[in-house]
Amino acid sequence: MDYPWQTFVGGHLGRLGVRADGALQIQYMDDLDAGTRSAIASVDPAPFFAKYGAQGNSWAVFKTFLDAVADAAAAPVAAKYTGVLAAADVFTRDNAWTLLESLRIDAGVLGPFGVHP
Repeated sequence: MDYPWQTFVGGHLGRLGVRADGALQIQYMDDLDAGTRSAIASVDPAPFFAKYGAQGNSWAVFKTFLDAVADAAAAPVAAKYTGVLAAADVFTRDNAWTLLESLRIDAGVLGPFGVHP
């Protein structure tokens, strides 16, 4: 945003963007980042361990936990941006899941899976 551009060609449907669209996208991603960090710290993994741990299916524990985190992170952001940012209603959950993966892999934000007994 430091560069004084006026038109954004994002390759998305509908129209060319303007500077306000760039600022809105940054706000959306900041909100999604905050929501995802909060969700990974607050979603309780115990129900997923209870459901799949007895079967020894650690991958199901992990996957269902990640899905629950993405759902929890996406819900308030999608509600805030639906009607404001195109496709927020249909892609925010996918964006939250992808951001969660990036936080885990790139930033080492591991939530309850980063605790070593």
